[in-house]
Amino acid sequence: MAPRPPPKSPAPPSTPPQTPVIIHVYDLLPPSRLATILWALSLPLVHTSLHLPPTPHEYAFGGHSRPSLTGVYTTPALSPPPGAYHRTTLHLGSTNLHPWEIASVLDDACRAFKGVEYNLLTRNCNHFVDYVAKRLVGRGLPGWCNRAAAVGVALPCIVPREWVMAPDVETADGRLVEEEEEEEEDAESDEGTAMLGTEGRGRVKCATVSTVRSREGTPPARVKEVGEGVVRAVVPEIVRRGSR
Repeated sequence: MAPRPPPKSPAPPSTPPQTPVIIHVYDLLPPSRLATILWALSLPLVHTSLHLPPTPHEYAFGGHSRPSLTGVYTTPALSPPPGAYHRTTLHLGSTNLHPWEIASVLDDACRAFKGVEYNLLTRNCNHFVDYVAKRLVGRGLPGWCNRAAAVGVALPCIVPREWVMAPDVETADGRLVEEEEEEEEDAESDEGTAMLGTEGRGRVKCATVSTVRSREGTPPARVKEVGEGVVRAVVPEIVRRGSR
């Protein structure tokens, strides 16, 4: 009788790929003596976004007036808001989380950061990036990224308005997270009813928003109407949260 072969050892657990966590910093003031002084004093007025290569997009947070809708959006990497310019890039390290774990972190952030809760001093794009970065690599933004807002909260009557208020900028067109997901769900439903003819097929119902100027958010989405058509938000096309 032939001896039994030794039992196979269990396969080692897969090692998740390391994902770089990169922060792009954009100066909201045009090049000027004031901008240079504020930067030297570690009090710049900046917009930050989160980039997780190889994803070609960066994540950021802005405000709008639709209750319960996230303010998290994406733009192509290194796309500054109009009126701003790229100032520097920060490498916070790499995360060992699996793609599905990163997606879960982004899901939590999308639920935590609603557009109607945006506040330039107490809940802005830098707070969002700090929140996500801490959950990915255990450390957040350097303090100087949001110091102007902190000073504005502590000394609202002393700090000049232009130090803590973002300059007027126009934003591009695109999609917010939940709206894109609704379109995908409706598209799947349309595929399921295709054999029944066009009578059973519905059209996507989305919120149409306009590109506006405002000092209340960065970027300042504003809902204009709800109806049938293509979503138009204040940022370029949103991607699904996390890798599939």
